Amino acid sequence: MLPAAVCCSYAFMLPVATPPNAIVFSVANMKSSEMVGGGGDGGVEEVIEVVVVVVRGW
Repeated sequence: MLPAAVCCSYAFMLPVATPPNAIVFSVANMKSSEMVGGGGDGGVEEVIEVVVVVVRGW
């Protein structure tokens, strides 16, 4: 259950995950790659951390 919950939280890196993100995305005429670029660096590190925790926990 924990891995699924953590992976679902990664959706907030996407442009339309939250209303403020959707507003900025549409008003600023940004590309998806620009939105993911801001949160993508931390996302890679978090995925590695989740894998390590899951492997050690089970």
